Amino acid sequence: MRAFFEFRPEVLDSFQFNDSFWDGLSAESVFLARSFFQFCYQTENTRQLEEKLPEVTRLAFYIQKYINAYFENVDEDAKQELEFVVEQLLQIALILDFGDEIGRRKMFGLLRSILVLPELPEGLTERVIEIIRKITTSERDFSQIVMEIVYDLHDILNEEPEEQDPDTSQESFVSALSEVMSETGKRPKPPKRAMTPQEEEEDEEARAVKELMINLKCLHIAQCMLQNVQDVWKFSLATDVRE
Repeated sequence: MRAFFEFRPEVLDSFQFNDSFWDGLSAESVFLARSFFQFCYQTENTRQLEEKLPEVTRLAFYIQKYINAYFENVDEDAKQELEFVVEQLLQIALILDFGDEIGRRKMFGLLRSILVLPELPEGLTERVIEIIRKITTSERDFSQIVMEIVYDLHDILNEEPEEQDPDTSQESFVSALSEVMSETGKRPKPPKRAMTPQEEEEDEEARAVKELMINLKCLHIAQCMLQNVQDVWKFSLATDVRE
């Protein structure tokens, strides 16, 4: 794509990234958009970036839209395409100027909320952490934020599982996560019935799998954090990372 843009620079003016484009992204269209913006960024084509690059708040909205669709979709082929779409949008986010405080807060809040999901694919996890590093002002703040996210993931293991209504199990994960993390949004828990020995065994197995998944997730997040810092030896958080 870079060679094509260099050979045919006149095509750059023909691209239009309107609302209908962003609302109907496919693997092909989002790849084109990411290639276009990355080329303009690398060649310092500020005019094209200023005219066509979405503002931070708007891009955060589309990232949320497609990652919601990823977690709500049950078709594996569709999930793979949606994962690719989100990954390309996150790459575009790395190009953005986060000088707008409102947009920066919106993007940061979104990234932090999705990073605590154990089911988030590793490729998306890496991109999210790269953007958080760009948003934060120092490596120490960045490391502190990432470690807080690791603690939040471990807190999930201590939460009591709740029976879900199958009609609402596919709700937006962002809304569901907000309810879980809101102190005022907690509902009183109904009394539990005694479990049978078989149910207890299945519950223990499910918890062991969940614990393993979260621990692996935390290790991967710590690895990504270390890949995005320079002076690792300075951090007192190194002990927490090892734990």
